Formats: sequence, C-alpha cells, structure tokens
Amino acid sequence: MFKEYSDKIIFIGISQDDKGKIDDFVKKFELSFPIARDAEKTIAPAFDARIPTHILIDGQGTIRYFEPSSPETKDLEKLLK
Repeated sequence: MFKEYSDKIIFIGISQDDKGKIDDFVKKFELSFPIARDAEKTIAPAFDARIPTHILIDGQGTIRYFEPSSPETKDLEKLLK
C-alpha cells in the first residue's frame, strides 16, 4: 500500500522494540517508510491499541479507521479513494 498511496498519505510505523530490532524488521521486510520508536510505551495506551493496530488519521486529526489487527487491504483502500 505504501508504494501505491505514498503520494496521498503519510505512513508511519510505531514500535516499542529497541532500535536493533526495529532496524532488523525494516531490513527484513524492506520497508521504505519511517518507523518511530515509542521507547516510553505511551502511544499504544493513548489510543487504547493492541499490537498490531492500524490507525488512519485524516489531515484534520480525525481517526477515520481503527483496526486492532492486520486490516484487509480492500477496507483501507475504500477509505483512501
């Protein structure tokens, strides 16, 4: 999805893992979007999120999609069109 929609939305991954694990994950899956490290582990509780959780926030800061698991690509694509 990143390659198809990166000109329309900003993708940011968030991880509570240490930097080494994040780097290994990025390399293994050849990710090309940024991964922010939540060292204080405050972001997931702020959204009452489990791991993984996928959240789509619009330009005004409104949560448009919240899925506490791996989402169906077709569900996200409906929101992005």
